[in-house]
Amino acid sequence: FALIDTGQAMIAKAVQYGDQAKSAQGSEKAAMAKKALEEFEKVVAYYKGVIRDFPNSSLEYDASYMILLAYRDYMIDLAASEKERKDFIQTTLEWGRKVRDSHLGSKHQKESAAIIYEVYDKKLDLKIPPPPFDIKDENKLIKYTPKELSADFKNYIQDAFEYMKIYPKNDNSPVFINNIANIYLHYEQIDEARKYYWQILETYCSHSVAINASQMLFLTYKFQQAEPGAEGTFMAERDASIKKLEQKKCGGDKEHRELMLMISALEFNELVKKAEVVFNDAEKAKADGKNDPKKWKEALLMYRQLDEQMKGRRPDAKETEKLKEFEKNLFGVYWKIYTCTKELGDYPGAIEVLNKKIYEDETGRMMAIAHQDGYKEFMIYELAEAATKFFMEDLAMKMWQELTVVKPGGWRIKKEKKIEVKDESTYRVLAEEKLFWIYKAGGPKYHAKTLAQAERLFDIFRKAKKMYNKEFEVAENELIKQLAQKMGISEDAVENYYSLSSSCEGGRCRVTVSDKILYYTDVIFNMEQDLIAQKGQSEGASRDMIAKIEQYERFLDGYVPLARVKTKENESMWKARMDLTFRKANQWSNIQTVLAKNPDKAKKAAEEYGRYIQEYKDLYDQGVKAGLDPGVHVINYATALIQYAENALVKTYENPFKEKSTTEIDTFEKAKLAFDLWKKQLEGKGEELTKRFAKIKEDLEKKQAECLAEIQELIGAVQKIQAHQQKPGSVPEKELMDAVSKYQTLNKKYPNFLKDLQATGDVNKAVTKTIMERKDIAQLLKEQQALSQAGEKMGPENIKKYIKEQLPIAQKALTNAKKRFAGKNIPAITDSETILKGIKSDSTDGNDIGKLIQVMQNLAWLSVLQPATDTVTIMLVNGRSLDNLARGYDWYKNQKGAFRKQVAQIKGDLLALKMLLLYRGIKAFEDAPYLAMLAKEDLKNPEEVQKSGCTQTKADELETCFFAWRRKTYYNSTYRVTLDGQAQDLAIIPQDKVTDEYNQAFTALYELVEAEKLTSANIEEALGEYREFAKKKLRRSYQPEVEPLSR
Repeated sequence: FALIDTGQAMIAKAVQYGDQAKSAQGSEKAAMAKKALEEFEKVVAYYKGVIRDFPNSSLEYDASYMILLAYRDYMIDLAASEKERKDFIQTTLEWGRKVRDSHLGSKHQKESAAIIYEVYDKKLDLKIPPPPFDIKDENKLIKYTPKELSADFKNYIQDAFEYMKIYPKNDNSPVFINNIANIYLHYEQIDEARKYYWQILETYCSHSVAINASQMLFLTYKFQQAEPGAEGTFMAERDASIKKLEQKKCGGDKEHRELMLMISALEFNELVKKAEVVFNDAEKAKADGKNDPKKWKEALLMYRQLDEQMKGRRPDAKETEKLKEFEKNLFGVYWKIYTCTKELGDYPGAIEVLNKKIYEDETGRMMAIAHQDGYKEFMIYELAEAATKFFMEDLAMKMWQELTVVKPGGWRIKKEKKIEVKDESTYRVLAEEKLFWIYKAGGPKYHAKTLAQAERLFDIFRKAKKMYNKEFEVAENELIKQLAQKMGISEDAVENYYSLSSSCEGGRCRVTVSDKILYYTDVIFNMEQDLIAQKGQSEGASRDMIAKIEQYERFLDGYVPLARVKTKENESMWKARMDLTFRKANQWSNIQTVLAKNPDKAKKAAEEYGRYIQEYKDLYDQGVKAGLDPGVHVINYATALIQYAENALVKTYENPFKEKSTTEIDTFEKAKLAFDLWKKQLEGKGEELTKRFAKIKEDLEKKQAECLAEIQELIGAVQKIQAHQQKPGSVPEKELMDAVSKYQTLNKKYPNFLKDLQATGDVNKAVTKTIMERKDIAQLLKEQQALSQAGEKMGPENIKKYIKEQLPIAQKALTNAKKRFAGKNIPAITDSETILKGIKSDSTDGNDIGKLIQVMQNLAWLSVLQPATDTVTIMLVNGRSLDNLARGYDWYKNQKGAFRKQVAQIKGDLLALKMLLLYRGIKAFEDAPYLAMLAKEDLKNPEEVQKSGCTQTKADELETCFFAWRRKTYYNSTYRVTLDGQAQDLAIIPQDKVTDEYNQAFTALYELVEAEKLTSANIEEALGEYREFAKKKLRRSYQPEVEPLSR
């Protein structure tokens, strides 16, 4: 007890000083503290002595406890320095453990454990170390690497466990466990840390530290970087733990909501990362040429999910910075949704995202962000393009108009990582052009706006240097850049102000450049042409078109004058000028059609048409001769030929036979019939003489025709021999041998013909002399003269009466013939005039009747000779020309597709025109004048009917056949026609010749039409006429979809 009392007295004294030190102020406080500390050190020394003197006794146990109290209650607070204070704390903990763990007693165990806790909590101020990750830096993940705990924390953990053993149900236990978990986490002993966090949640779920345990558990997973190859295992463990945390709901409702927000934020951030990865993969696949819709769809679903999650995450308006960041992220999500939607082909959906989510955002923040970040221009451009593509005209027009706005500093444009500030959009020129096309597509309603927009474009394009078809050679991979360098302008100017046409091979390109004023002037010109055409076909409309064409031609002259277009470098201008000339010709053709009821004006229009068609042909021929490629103008040229041929050869054809008969034919027939009647009045011998006279006349005409034919053969043989002599080899050998043989035979038969021809220089006189010299012909003429003399004795009064009546008529007919053939050398007229001069009006010579009849017959033939010759010439010469033109397009067989059909169509139209022309010739001869009255009389003579070959049994059918034969054969004669540059004498029946040509043309056309499936107004009209002509229905395996107007 003495030992105890002494100790208590020392403690009392020390406590007195200690309390005074606590209440002292200023310098006195330090002095008192020092004095008090000295007294407590004496107390500690005293009790250490007791421990030394009484080891392993209850006195040692109590003495240790008293030392613990001295340090805990006073000495720590009285320490003169921080170091001394920390030393005292460590000493306090050491004495507390000695008492707590002593085997000498247990009465102070709980108290000592509590003191240790109190020292840790209030004296030591031991700070639990932070986690190894930065909670603010959410993107920085770590790999946990376990580290050795410091001695202090080892002691703390041990003291904590001891305390919890002693106080198992104490409220401080979850705090200790939480601290222990935090310490293990700091030293990255992650398994230990999680074990103690879970212990808290399992045992102390309702304690206040439970929310910290929940959050820290979550954060240990959030910031952990999985080991390579073990990502799946880690994610499975993490997700299971998070799910368990969600279910535990420890720490109270409010606190649990905070945890759920953290979990939600993690999921959101990870969704952002996943979406970015998938989006980037989709972009890379597209860049590599392996576009994968599945990836775009996966990214789209993720961004839509983000959009939904962000709806509940919008910060309060007061949180300015957070709100800005949120809105920027939201803009990014919208942009990605738009991109994915567009890549999946849902353009309307993409438009809606841009338009509804960003452009029409009520707050205006999305557009502000787009502008600030340099996306506004591109976004409006995308909206404009997409709306245009899907015919959303109002939206498209609004967007393009916005891109045309010019305002100082009005555009922030992102290029690579920089943002450029400009007064106008880089898409401005494009937008102006797009607006032009939108207005133009609006038709007449927007015509004025289209022209106004064109003027806006011209104002822009006038900044550029005038250029037409200038060629540059540049590298394919730097096409625009090198063009800009060579042209001495910016790359933007190249793309904005010029039209480019390139042809590349082996990395090099030949680029043809023209300014856009030229291009848009052409567009406006064609637009105005179409607008005029919509007014319908009229003289005024066509003249307006012609005026516009001439205005455009003057504009083109400012680039390349017409005289210089026929060169390779100006080939396209050559084609353009041909097209314009062709258009003018067409308009004059339309005017001609419209003015058909006014012949004078129509004629003038036709002349203008012919002039421009000729200009077109000249321009075409000159260019082709210069080596230019006419391209499609091969077709236009042919079209011009067809139109020219149609107008010049077919439409303008007029039947030369103006009337069904002529005065001369009527006069001859009446005279002949009167003569025949007079002959019937003759008696007996006279009747026989008349028959004999007719027989001699028939024989004489036959032999004269035979002689004439042989002389023509002789002339032909001489011409071929002369051709060979002038140009050896020009006549085929077989033809030359035939010509020599004929010459030798016929020259022997008519030895004086060539001599007479050379002497007179007149083929008709030489022929007449040769015919008269032939013995058999001379004999017949002699007999004819004798019969005439015999006729004189048969009725002088009748002869005189007949001549007196018919001679004046013949003389009048001769006068008309001379007028008709004035200036032409017609032997029949001269001979007729000579004969008539030799016949007196009171003649009673029977031979004068024969002469008179012969003259009138000749005059009758002369009255139709010119129209017959004209018709033969027109049919054969023009028909052959059309045929030659058609054969010129046989190269269609070497073509394919649409071009083959176009060329075949040209050939078909030319053949059709030939048929149309020949049909008119056939119809002309079918209705031509002939000796109808004589034919009617001869129909009664079986011998004449037999000559015709008509065998019909019905009277009307026989009459039709016989009259047609007589009309046709009346024109059987020799016609001189120039074919293929050579004069040819053709002994033909014209109608038969033209009919043969007509049938051949039909065969060629029909085979072509069937093979190439052709149709046109000309073709249908030609086949329709042939159907009528042939009196049979033509089989057509191909029928046009539209019935031609000609039907």
